[in-house]
Amino acid sequence: MTEWGTRPTFDPPAGWFHNLVAQPRVTVEDGAFTYEATAAVLTGTERDTVFARAVEQDAGWAQYERASGRVLPVVALTAIPGPPRFNASTPGGMLRVVHD
Repeated sequence: MTEWGTRPTFDPPAGWFHNLVAQPRVTVEDGAFTYEATAAVLTGTERDTVFARAVEQDAGWAQYERASGRVLPVVALTAIPGPPRFNASTPGGMLRVVHD
């Protein structure tokens, strides 16, 4: 999973990005599941390869990067081994999360 260091303006990366760099252990909410992950800022060829794949899916990323005048940070999130947690406290709540 990847995340982009962006914000609604063309200013430097958002505060959450700086917090992520300082504290790379994160909690990911992915639909019905929540799990822990480690964040790593991609650099060089690895960053460029992942960014190019994003641009293939949505050319707007390249336009946004050009307009911002900076290289957009790309962050890889790697799941920490362990069972995921459900984003609900009951089986019925889990069904609502999955089907809503």
